[in-house]
Amino acid sequence: MAEFEIKDGVGIIPEGTTKLGWSAFEECAELTSIVIPDSVTEIGQSAFLRCSALKSVIIGKSVREIGFNAFKDCTSLTSIVLPDSVSEIGSGVFWGCTSLKSVAIGNSLKEINSSAFSGCSALTDITISDSVTSICEHAFENCTALTDITIPDSVNSIKGFAFQGCSALTSIILPASLNKIDRYTFDQCVALCNVHIPDSVKIIRDHAFNKCKSLTRIAIPNSVEEIEESAFAQSGLIEVTIPETVKKLGEFPFNCCEDLKHLTILCPITVKYIFSNNSLSLDSVTLGAGIKKIDERNFDDSVTVINVPAKKADYYKKRLPEKLHSIIVELPAEKKSKK
Repeated sequence: MAEFEIKDGVGIIPEGTTKLGWSAFEECAELTSIVIPDSVTEIGQSAFLRCSALKSVIIGKSVREIGFNAFKDCTSLTSIVLPDSVSEIGSGVFWGCTSLKSVAIGNSLKEINSSAFSGCSALTDITISDSVTSICEHAFENCTALTDITIPDSVNSIKGFAFQGCSALTSIILPASLNKIDRYTFDQCVALCNVHIPDSVKIIRDHAFNKCKSLTRIAIPNSVEEIEESAFAQSGLIEVTIPETVKKLGEFPFNCCEDLKHLTILCPITVKYIFSNNSLSLDSVTLGAGIKKIDERNFDDSVTVINVPAKKADYYKKRLPEKLHSIIVELPAEKKSKK
């Protein structure tokens, strides 16, 4: 008998086989189901690449490694369970599995590799175990049916583009161990309206929330020290506060946020150009006590009031052009609570 056979659509792997080599069943159009025996410890690169009729896969409990593109473009596959034995999956492992609806990840996997589930446009249900510490680039890119996902606190790294184009995603709670929201992480997540950023995050990188059109409000915690350029560009923000902990603010962080009405800047830094010329219909701006310098181009004719702390009007009149002096309003001094 050949090393691997297909009978009536069922893949047959001889008992005692320890490894499925590269491209073992690649482009086997007649393959519809397969049980990988417990003797197998490794599924090689492209082992089931473009097996377009493959609907059912049971992975044996001894498999430790699944290689690059192993199940890529298996467009009929509907569900997958990675057993607890699996500690490594290659990049693109389920890329383009457009019928894949359900994924369960076992308790040994530490990293969801790049593009692992990219283009899984039917995916609605995924369980990520507490063993996972890293979600790599493009891991869930264009998972257009995914509405929510629970990311365990064990995850301390979510790399760029991880959820780019997840157009149905509405809510995300980021793990408490995360220290950075990477570039383009939620780019084009047009339905995303609820984001919780934990107070472990220090950096929001460029285009992190680009084109998040449903995101009208977001609480940026006091742990954040840097917001890079275009971090919230073309989002649906109506109001936002930049906390006083921010030490570096990139250019155009709210570029083309056409619905932004109320902006509060509390960080005592030099504030560069926040918007592009055609991007805003801002009503009010509230400034903290010690902003060193602010580019006057941030205030167009739509701004009706610039709120500043008590006894800081003169401070800001020295830093803003004369045409804006009439709309500078001092806020009441905070009353000290009685002991």
